[in-house]
Amino acid sequence: MDYFDENKEVVDLEKKIFEEKYQKQMKAAKKVFLWMGLSFFIVGLIGTIIVLFIQPDIFFVGIPFAFVGLLFIIFGIALPEKANYEKYKKRIENGGYFNIYDMNARMAVLEEKNNILESKIKKLEDEIRKLK
Repeated sequence: MDYFDENKEVVDLEKKIFEEKYQKQMKAAKKVFLWMGLSFFIVGLIGTIIVLFIQPDIFFVGIPFAFVGLLFIIFGIALPEKANYEKYKKRIENGGYFNIYDMNARMAVLEEKNNILESKIKKLEDEIRKLK
């Protein structure tokens, strides 16, 4: 196994870990935005209905809440579930880490690389002990 084969394995591993981590984070973010949007929308509708029955002159109290709820719901639906590793690499090369999702995915990749290197170090130490 030469350097390029080993480097390709590391890149494939990095891509796999990145996609898994990113997908997990996006699912969580999507759930948060959808539930938050739903709760704002319901509060807005309830506020609008209550105000309509109590004081029909002012019905716009709940409308901003409902509008914010709809925005959160749209944003939650628009979040991508599948990660694009090539775009991630370009974004990192051009400007660094812009969001917490990229940093978290990178930390997972670095932890896995660290585990691989530690296992290689142990193997080499065992080989050195055998040679002595």
